[in-house]
Amino acid sequence: MDNLETSQEPTEATTNPENTSSSKRFQKTRIALFTLGGLICSVFSGIWVYQHQTHIYSSDARISAEMITISSEVSGRVTEVLVGTGHQLVAQDIILKVDDSQAQALKAEIEARLATIIAKKNTLHAERLMLRAQLKARRNNQLSALTAAEAAVNAARSNLSLAQQDYKRAQLRADKKMISRQAFEKAHAVQLTSNEAFTQSTAQVSMAHAALAEVEADTQQFAVLASELVELDAQANEVKAQLAHQAVDIEYRILRSVQKAIVDDVFVAPGERVSKGQRLALIHDPEDLWIKTNIKETAIRHLQVGASVEISIDAYPGETFTGSVTGIGHSATSAFALIPSPNPSGNFTKITQRIPVRIDLDRQGYALRPGMMVEVKIER
Repeated sequence: MDNLETSQEPTEATTNPENTSSSKRFQKTRIALFTLGGLICSVFSGIWVYQHQTHIYSSDARISAEMITISSEVSGRVTEVLVGTGHQLVAQDIILKVDDSQAQALKAEIEARLATIIAKKNTLHAERLMLRAQLKARRNNQLSALTAAEAAVNAARSNLSLAQQDYKRAQLRADKKMISRQAFEKAHAVQLTSNEAFTQSTAQVSMAHAALAEVEADTQQFAVLASELVELDAQANEVKAQLAHQAVDIEYRILRSVQKAIVDDVFVAPGERVSKGQRLALIHDPEDLWIKTNIKETAIRHLQVGASVEISIDAYPGETFTGSVTGIGHSATSAFALIPSPNPSGNFTKITQRIPVRIDLDRQGYALRPGMMVEVKIER
């Protein structure tokens, strides 16, 4: 037994140095790994600290767009919806229609009133033309009659003057018994007849003047007709204004896109009744997108418009987008809260506020949608 134990002792002595050497190598490897790990952590920690010293990070960011609400200008029943969610629109594309049967009937009634007024105007114009022609003919006739009457007066005056002279001569001769009684009476009769003819011709002139004055008086009917036409013009303008208003009312019942856009949602269906001002659809311009992020108030002093931004969009992992700060809000997001948060109890917990910031992308074209989550790294 002693020999056996003696033989085993050298074996243990020979194995112990190897174990010790292996243990030392393991210790060295472990120390090296811990040192390398520490160096790596130090490098990444340094990079993290450097990045956060030179950049502002925010994961509270989303794709935003100008969301346009399509509302009804009139009340009525929806008769047709021509688009759905995701439908692409161009300017003036029809989104939906509201019943316009009553509006069309009222428009037809107004058009009939306008047609009646126009017919009356045409009738009055025709009457004016006819009256003008009649008065012109009457005036010409009366001027001719007056000319003839004046000529007759001149002739009668000459005849009367001659008859008076003959009568005087006959009277002198009769006194001297130079002519017979019969010749004297004949001269006297001619003188009386000439005088009567002159009186009648003078009366004819007076009558011709009166008739001409009557014609001139009838021209006042033009003023009456003109005033009636003015009144009809006013009525026509009023009805045209009503017709234009009705046309606008009908156009309001056709809801159109105001620009190139994508339909986000439609809130009504055919057959539903809508009221004035009710929200019917929501659209946005897919080519006018930006990023809205909320930056801590403690970092806002390091931010300025124009600062470059690196952007990571959750929908496109692995891709880096670039942009720039184009707007910094002048109020914290809490200022826009619908329900204020007074502190009547006196208990107060201070919370770091956030300032809204707008970032515009340098490139568009990706299938970005409002509300998509984004992470941003803004250069200080």
